[in-house]
Amino acid sequence: MPNSAGHPFCMRSRSRIAFVLLGSLWVVANVAWLGCAVVPLPSSRHPIDSRRTGDFKFVKKSQPTRDEVVAKLGSPDAYLPDARVACYRINSVTHRKFLILFLIPAGVEKYDDFDLALIEFDDTDRVKRYGLVRQASYESYERAASLWLGNEDPVYKSRKP
Repeated sequence: MPNSAGHPFCMRSRSRIAFVLLGSLWVVANVAWLGCAVVPLPSSRHPIDSRRTGDFKFVKKSQPTRDEVVAKLGSPDAYLPDARVACYRINSVTHRKFLILFLIPAGVEKYDDFDLALIEFDDTDRVKRYGLVRQASYESYERAASLWLGNEDPVYKSRKP
């Protein structure tokens, strides 16, 4: 018969507390041993012009022509005639990461990219498909569209033996 000091439930809760404490100590020790940790912070979005992601919903509902898309959304930021893709930047996005070095807050790393709407047209200038992608600030419209279309990454392709 278990007594109050040796009650099985008390033993389980004590071992659970010990397990949680040892696990927490293990995580802190690994962060200290490795020397750093990166904690992602919420991103901030700033609209470019007056465009919103909701403005592109009409593209999904019907298959408008290229002229109808331009009339509704304005001229695209870039049009790629070979791929027949129109590119519209929607938001400027700032990503932030909190850096911790040896358990001491070291600063915040920031980098920017864009929310990019891509609209592909068929041979009759009707919308074939539409999508939203992230475009790095250093990335060209051509590369973003190529990756979205599923084409092989041109940088990787040039490195193949």
